[in-house]
Amino acid sequence: HSGNLGQLLRYAARERFDAIFAEKRQHAHWFAEAGVGKVHWLPGIVAAPRTEPFAAERRREVLVVGHVNKSHARRRRYIDELQRRGYPVRQLMCDPHELAALYAGSLVCLNVSLNGDANLRFFEVPGAGGFLLTDRLSDLAGVESLYREEEHYAAFDGIDELCAKLDRFLDDPQSASE
Repeated sequence: HSGNLGQLLRYAARERFDAIFAEKRQHAHWFAEAGVGKVHWLPGIVAAPRTEPFAAERRREVLVVGHVNKSHARRRRYIDELQRRGYPVRQLMCDPHELAALYAGSLVCLNVSLNGDANLRFFEVPGAGGFLLTDRLSDLAGVESLYREEEHYAAFDGIDELCAKLDRFLDDPQSASE
């Protein structure tokens, strides 16, 4: 988030690094192709997940943490449509130290990625003992090397699949907890 990819590639080309660590797997190949040295994917390098005691009782809500500004128009469209359809959506921004309790206390933590990447939600929600329901990412994101869909998280490809999964998890909270 500190600069655009072009700026980072130019910087890496000017300097001599022993290694480059990329948080986003889909960005690592750009550095490798630029010939800037050894490139490694280090998922979640900036995440600082906090744990919470397992919450047997959770709020019947679909929690969405994150921006809904013009950069996150897709997330905003999903939230608007879910609210239009009557789902109990709660969208908020908060201090990082508050996240774990929110994730652990909500039945569903919905993630709609900005760039199809394994963002911080992939580390923070499970770390807090929450249930992650996210948009399905491409293989380039590397999620399959960390987690297994339907075992560690659930995913969707569009609004209709999202609503079907929300119906399932909201009607059967035990399935979300599992």
